[in-house]
Amino acid sequence: MSEIKPFVHLHVHSEYSLLEAACRVKGIAKKAAGYGMPAVALTDNGNMFGAIEFYFACKDNNVKPIIGLDAYICENRFEKKQDKEASLGPRRLVLLAKSFKGYQNLCALSSIGYQEGFYWKPRIDYETLREFAGDLICLSGSLRGEVSDCFLKEGTEAAKAKIRQLKEIFGEDFYLEINRMGLPKAIEVGKDRKSVV
Repeated sequence: MSEIKPFVHLHVHSEYSLLEAACRVKGIAKKAAGYGMPAVALTDNGNMFGAIEFYFACKDNNVKPIIGLDAYICENRFEKKQDKEASLGPRRLVLLAKSFKGYQNLCALSSIGYQEGFYWKPRIDYETLREFAGDLICLSGSLRGEVSDCFLKEGTEAAKAKIRQLKEIFGEDFYLEINRMGLPKAIEVGKDRKSVV
């Protein structure tokens, strides 16, 4: 009989992802411990408001905390362009800190999103991402992620170009994220995943 490998959730939203999640930060840590997970990530939408509470809740439950951010990304953080999807927010990337330096970079990205890029959502751009990419792991995100959304709206070649751009910034620390949510668009992205990579 093969040994069961531990599972770790790397894209988790809490009550700080307003109107999108209801999980309490302390509850995430307790549930991860209850399922025997060695670690769990917190990646709220555009913010790190729960990071400190999450860190200590995980420590109290003997679970390794992975601090992250589901970052809204746009072409130019200073541009405030009206479009039909503005209220949904721009595409996203999931960023995870590998170290304290990575945590500091996440804090910088989150702050810049609010101070310079805020338009419906706290946005960052590729210029900022390049500057603060050190010690971060990047996941391509879910359906509103850079790669999936690009694939659905612009096609395979555009998605491949986006992957190359992210690989150039993050190197081996860039990963394509897979979500099994049962949504029709997610199934479409999953079926065509091989044509993108």
